Amino acid sequence: GEVVAGDGTFVWGQEVRAAAVGACMVAEQPGQPQVVCVVRDTPASVVPAVGDVVVCRVTRIAPRMASVEILCVGNDALGEPAQGVIRREDVREFGQAQVQIYQSFRPGDMVRAKVLSLGDARAYFLSTAE
Repeated sequence: GEVVAGDGTFVWGQEVRAAAVGACMVAEQPGQPQVVCVVRDTPASVVPAVGDVVVCRVTRIAPRMASVEILCVGNDALGEPAQGVIRREDVREFGQAQVQIYQSFRPGDMVRAKVLSLGDARAYFLSTAE
């Protein structure tokens, strides 16, 4: 019979192939082509994106920035923490030149921040300025 690609699948030539790891499900309705889907065993891993609000723990303090571990994106916990940085100029919207990182954060503090950019290869750039 006729088969079409559903969620978690794609068409490659004449075949329907899995695009995700999980259980294969075939939905059949009379008079309709079979729909092949792949249902994930575990939810897709959460990754911070620009504009997301994240919850993080301060790990290190330096004169110009605080290093953090990102623990949650919105209400979703990460499988393992991602690294982030809050630069001195991103602590607040006004008076950035007067910001003293050591007066704003301490190691172990839990901080709510917004993802500004994907940063460099090591860490996301975050802001607490809002």
